[in-house]
Amino acid sequence: MTILVDTNVILDIFTNDSEFKAWSLAQMNRLAMTEDLAINDVVFAELAPGFDEFEKLSTAVDSMGLEIRPIPCGDRAHRPFTGNYR
Repeated sequence: MTILVDTNVILDIFTNDSEFKAWSLAQMNRLAMTEDLAINDVVFAELAPGFDEFEKLSTAVDSMGLEIRPIPCGDRAHRPFTGNYR
């Protein structure tokens, strides 16, 4: 299974948050033992303001063992918007 890591968990680590960094690291390390860890484009974009270069952000994400996954929205994504409304 793949676990999508929330932006705040990553920020706890990147910003050395004194309250949550240890917890966030522990959770990521625990899950990484049995699951794939990933982020999506939205999480990547939310992390971007903390970096002055794209390459630095990419390196930081890679160093955490995070894979960047696309947001799934295959042929089913449009279904709620087809047909009559009400």
